[in-house]
Amino acid sequence: GKKLGELDAPDIAAWRDWRLQTVSGSTVLREANLLKHIFHVARDEWRWMEHDPFRGVKLPKENAPRTALWGWKDIRRVLRAGRLSGGKTGEVADVFHISLRTAMRLKECLEATDNYDPHKRVVTLAETKTGRRVIPVGKKAGKLLERPSFVVGANEASTLFAKLTKRLMIDGLTLHDARATALTHLARRVDVLTLARVSGHKDIALLNSVYYRESS
Repeated sequence: GKKLGELDAPDIAAWRDWRLQTVSGSTVLREANLLKHIFHVARDEWRWMEHDPFRGVKLPKENAPRTALWGWKDIRRVLRAGRLSGGKTGEVADVFHISLRTAMRLKECLEATDNYDPHKRVVTLAETKTGRRVIPVGKKAGKLLERPSFVVGANEASTLFAKLTKRLMIDGLTLHDARATALTHLARRVDVLTLARVSGHKDIALLNSVYYRESS
């Protein structure tokens, strides 16, 4: 490995390309902004670096909002294949099922089993993209959460899910689309403010225009 002060644009470009194999451009952009801040402090305050390793590196743009939704036929195929595969692939299928039932993000689903209160039927997550969240879950989702902690990590889960859908020849659908599917189904039963509380969105306009598909 290299020392911090030795990192340069080719290293950042290699990291960018590696991350883009498993996550979206928007995720890479968020992570890059965090790294930029760290390098800024290391250079200007701590004097550990003499240059900006991000200089000259082209970063991906924000992804356009996805509109793809999971249909029940493909959902059943993924869940069945996951059960047959077992192991971490089986765990990923369980995460997919939890997301469909709760509209939680991948990392939230992975943490949910350790933060689920079966008596109140809520998941309490201290740190999420939108701060602390208390997420109510239904009976079916509650049963899915009464299981041992997940072993698979978030990045590995994304990769395994992509391999599973490729094996099943399911194109154009991702693990993240399970959350959008859940929000779309929920929008048929609740108003946009209730949907925002469940989803954790602070931007009501974004939720209304992108996720709140009441007529879908």
